Amino acid sequence: MGGEPQRCYLCFEQLVDPSSLADIKLQTNILEKKYSIEGGRRVNLDPGLLSLANVILATTKGRAHRIPLSEGIYAELTLMYAHKAFQSFPWTYQDYNDDAIKSLLCLWRNRYKQQLKQEGYL
Repeated sequence: MGGEPQRCYLCFEQLVDPSSLADIKLQTNILEKKYSIEGGRRVNLDPGLLSLANVILATTKGRAHRIPLSEGIYAELTLMYAHKAFQSFPWTYQDYNDDAIKSLLCLWRNRYKQQLKQEGYL
């Protein structure tokens, strides 16, 4: 990608079916290719799912700790929520192991929990 990457984290308000994660990753792969220059990625989109229990990211790279979903897409348990905080694993990407990002994810998790309560899921 070249140069120092600019990072941006987004959380969407609309709830999605977790089974759609592979399809979402396939769509982000298309966007990455669309905005590439001479085969080099200019953007890196890592869709994932935030739940009350964890953060799961979608990836195209198979590893021992990743679960195959479909069409070459894998799910990675990136963080788990325990003891009122997100906990990382040895394989957790450095970006998601950052305390500021974990705090942001906790904020989003609290909003998500409120949304689940308002919609009658909790």
